Amino acid sequence: MKGLLRKDLYSLVKLGKLYLIITVGFWGAYIIGYRSEFYFSYPTIMLSMLGISLISYDERTHWDKYCDSLPVTRAQTVTSKYLLLGILVAVMSLLSVIVAIVSTHELLLSLYLAAISLGVSLLLPAVNMPLCYKFGTEQARWVTLLALGGSVAMFFIVGSLLFDNLFDPHSYTTRIPMTALLPLPLFGLVLYVLSWRLSIKIYQNREL
Repeated sequence: MKGLLRKDLYSLVKLGKLYLIITVGFWGAYIIGYRSEFYFSYPTIMLSMLGISLISYDERTHWDKYCDSLPVTRAQTVTSKYLLLGILVAVMSLLSVIVAIVSTHELLLSLYLAAISLGVSLLLPAVNMPLCYKFGTEQARWVTLLALGGSVAMFFIVGSLLFDNLFDPHSYTTRIPMTALLPLPLFGLVLYVLSWRLSIKIYQNREL
């Protein structure tokens, strides 16, 4: 498992250079004063889409076929991607909270934003990754586009319910109490675990 995690991490390093630049840009905009939910949350949401990129990278390099000859199970192959992605999303959410607290000194607002971004960031791969394991990323190439569109739509829907003006850096008025947001990350986590189990079952029965 450690070897699989290391291999997926190396793959993300190759795939994530552009993501790193975008993240620095978004956080920089947030720090200098453009303190809207969009700049805070989208790096975490975008990170959650890298799971699909990992699956696609394996298919392009024929790693999935080669891996079948190694002393690792398909369940371990799937688990490494879900585990790594989950850890990275959690770390990114924590870093986002730190950036927000340092910039605004508002703990409550930072927790609101973190709850939204973490919940959405777990829901998206929970839906998309089983589809990629079922059909392959080439056959399910529209899944990625739909996922990106879905992430934007979900972001705006949830954000519009919580904030008076999603892009106004001075609009921190919330409409829903913090306790109402607590189930969102938990709901995302439950679906993420169920998605992991489903992906294992799909991948074990798939012919490569």
